[in-house]
Amino acid sequence: MIEVDLADYQRGGSRRRPGSLDSPIFYHEISIPHTPELEQTADTAVEVLLQDEFTYEEAVELVGLHIQAAASFAHSAHSQAELITRVADVPNGAGLQDSRDQTRTIAPYEALAIAGFLPHVAPYEFNTEEWLLDVIQVPEGWELTQSTLRWMDTWQDTVSVQARAEILLRTTQISFEAGGAQDIALYSSKLSHALSDDPETLRQLLAFVEPDARLPLFGELGLDAPESLEIWDEIPDKEIHRSNAIRQVRHVNYFAGDCPVMDRGHRKTLLEESTSEPSAHGNVALVSVQGQLVGSIKLTDNHSMLALRTVQDDAGNLPLVIGGVYIPGREVVEQAEAAAAQQGKWARIELDTLEVRPLRFLDVETPEAIGQLRAAVAAVKAARDALEASQLIPTE
Repeated sequence: MIEVDLADYQRGGSRRRPGSLDSPIFYHEISIPHTPELEQTADTAVEVLLQDEFTYEEAVELVGLHIQAAASFAHSAHSQAELITRVADVPNGAGLQDSRDQTRTIAPYEALAIAGFLPHVAPYEFNTEEWLLDVIQVPEGWELTQSTLRWMDTWQDTVSVQARAEILLRTTQISFEAGGAQDIALYSSKLSHALSDDPETLRQLLAFVEPDARLPLFGELGLDAPESLEIWDEIPDKEIHRSNAIRQVRHVNYFAGDCPVMDRGHRKTLLEESTSEPSAHGNVALVSVQGQLVGSIKLTDNHSMLALRTVQDDAGNLPLVIGGVYIPGREVVEQAEAAAAQQGKWARIELDTLEVRPLRFLDVETPEAIGQLRAAVAAVKAARDALEASQLIPTE
């Protein structure tokens, strides 16, 4: 258990910090009681963020902001019944203002994020289960599943098994078109553990993860999930490199986008010379980890990484699968840019370790497109073999 003095959570809490990680809500000075229950919830929240690859400093600051946000929001109403009326469809958090009036409104994903703190800071009796079940009735899907899965450790002990199942299934249904299925995949190992007493709900949640959203399953559950095996059957290159130096994570400090432009970028920089933009070919940084070529970071548009081989760790998880597109952290992106500035095309970087957040497989934008995966992986393998044969990249 992480233990932090509650006073450490208060720094920066009276103001909204520009560019803060989750931009939580709005603030004014509120006296927050230092109770053991609030401190335990705060420590649990820090552990949650550390598991999602936030730094310790980021986690403590973000939890402090959430505590202040919960207190400010709770004190803007006289009862829980009044407070729930302030949760509304506010796309992308556009309604969040640093406001002192009494018309504060927050989006559902933010109401879920602070749910675990509200009972400890509200100046009236507060029922967390009732709050969560009311929040999920608001039909807004933006970041809903991610917020639920990230913060569920702060509230799941206060709700029944039936209510937990309803909350998880409802939020996934609402946010399905807004990336909810990929969030289920990204948190599938956490769900597998949390729902050990409710395998049917776990089965229903994983059923939401259609083929175009299954890449994260490999890094979370390896080949143990039937949904992973269905995709594995479509991958012609079964060669696996063993390494514990590469990790799949849920959070990185870089945004790489996810659209058809991404696919075209990897194709024209690595897989084929574009007739319309031949100069883009070779505009990559080739990534080796402990001497093994594992990826190609495109340096055209946003800089995502295409996995050039499959990697499995000692736990049986696959943090990289050939043909998958991943987001590296900003530090790796900057290292790739520096290498390209110095070396030109086909730049190379050598890393001791690598952390990546999964996006999806190349050319697989929809469930129906999974049939294109076999050809995409074959093209990636051919490009990798050609690079190693050309001695641009040393082989083991």
